Amino acid sequence: MTRFAALSLLIASPAFAGGIDHVPSEFQTIQDAVDYGTAPVIQVAAGTHQGAMLTRTVTLSGDTGAIIDRGLRARGARMGIGLTSDASGSEITGLTFDCTSRKLELGVFGSTKTLRGAADSVVISQNNFIGCIQGVTNAGNPTESCSPDQVDGGAYWVIEDNRFTGFETTNANGGNGGGIGVVLFNAQMADVVNNEFEGRVNDTGAFSTAGVSIAGCKDCTIAANTFAVEGGTHYWSAIANNGYYQAGAAGSSGLIIADNDASRDSAPMAGLNFRSFDSVNTEFSDNVGMALVDHEICGDGALALIQ
Repeated sequence: MTRFAALSLLIASPAFAGGIDHVPSEFQTIQDAVDYGTAPVIQVAAGTHQGAMLTRTVTLSGDTGAIIDRGLRARGARMGIGLTSDASGSEITGLTFDCTSRKLELGVFGSTKTLRGAADSVVISQNNFIGCIQGVTNAGNPTESCSPDQVDGGAYWVIEDNRFTGFETTNANGGNGGGIGVVLFNAQMADVVNNEFEGRVNDTGAFSTAGVSIAGCKDCTIAANTFAVEGGTHYWSAIANNGYYQAGAAGSSGLIIADNDASRDSAPMAGLNFRSFDSVNTEFSDNVGMALVDHEICGDGALALIQ
């Protein structure tokens, strides 16, 4: 059994026994259901909804047509679902995050610094992210560059079977740069598996854009994802390790990057643009349409291209 498969079994969905709180028939908003409901499951009906901050463990499940198109403030940007440390063990499934509404920039957002703590054991599955600056964000605090041990972002996240489209490369207020599907910054034991990255990207911004952006991740797995994004010119990569550019990024270690298919992706040079401080013990296997660009020594700027 692969590591990400075993992790998926470890982080099982919370049991549906014990009741379901319904939005909007019982609680007008998702936030009301979080704050005043007690059931382990919040079921969101079809329609457009305001986002929420999860402050307890809950399964947040959307009916077909359940759309979050209005967000909460997070360092100048607006997030759909925020995850505090008290939301550890939560699952988010079946929702559409519509960032084309211009009232939403970030989809699911976890940040040790911004939200004063990291949520662990989070499952994000079967959601749609449309036009988001960052679709899913798992971010720890900035740390000493090159250190692979000082990571305090969320642990044991499973991000699987989601669809990311319409990558919007816009600098949001507060320093949240985008066109990125999944952001892993100083995180640990995160699995990004079986996701689809499709549509078009506008990558005219002078910063890296990617389906999956890693900037310091320990024992993380990026596997069995498909990338078919058009419009990438210079900055876009299917998977990018941006620790070299991101201030305070720890060294990545113990990465598994396997079975990804970028054969239909528009990245001009390398489907995988792998630039990071001291990335060690990386397994890179059975990827299609990708090359590997890696720093050989921490911070020395030397690059090696591996086909």
